[in-house]
Amino acid sequence: MKKIILILCLLILAVAVDGYAKKPSPMQDVLKRLDAIEKRLKEIEGKPAVPKSTPKKETKKPAEPAGEKSGQTEPATKAGSATESAPDKEYKAGIVFDVKPQTAHRPDPVPPDSSLGGFIWDGEKPITPQKIAAENVKLSEAVGYEMSGYLKIKKAGTYNIRVVMKSKLLTGSYIKGWLEGVEFLNFRKNLAEDHVGAGSLELKKGTYKLRLWAGIFSGVPTEMMVNLKLPGKLNFSTLTDYVFYGAK
Repeated sequence: MKKIILILCLLILAVAVDGYAKKPSPMQDVLKRLDAIEKRLKEIEGKPAVPKSTPKKETKKPAEPAGEKSGQTEPATKAGSATESAPDKEYKAGIVFDVKPQTAHRPDPVPPDSSLGGFIWDGEKPITPQKIAAENVKLSEAVGYEMSGYLKIKKAGTYNIRVVMKSKLLTGSYIKGWLEGVEFLNFRKNLAEDHVGAGSLELKKGTYKLRLWAGIFSGVPTEMMVNLKLPGKLNFSTLTDYVFYGAK
């Protein structure tokens, strides 16, 4: 009987010990987590390394020459294409100078159709009332001057055309210019004796239609002169040898 009781006790103890052994302890749980982490690290180490992206080196564009940067607006007006070249014999030196009547204090923004008379001006000396009278043109109370012809460019580059007028009294003035129909000069000044308007042009070699319109609001200019500055030059020169008329 005692043996039977002893065997039963041993069985109960064995079952208890086995149940305790099956129940994981906190330490066992931590060890299992460490084993899982270590296993995951080994898996990661076994994979090929992903190369890090290398930043691309910025390729610098060569510096552009001054005045040719993209988007940069040119200081000079680019006129239309030059007029088709004609033999030199079809051109005559000088520019057509037309005296136009004006309403005092109400100048026309463009030359009117009416005319007081005209002549060919060589561009060498300033236009004065005496010069106009010598050409048998009678002046009115207020006048404007229209000049039209051809500008012959012998070398590509930047050209400047300047119109200078003088008056006895303080008055306003207007000076306009077109080359191949493109306006390159639009000047207006109020209450002055000296009036200067200048425009810059980027031109290629060729012959261009030139038109100028100038006048003062009241009276007649005591003097009017048109000058041309060539590429690379500091000073203005006369239009002589550069303006022509009579072609086509």
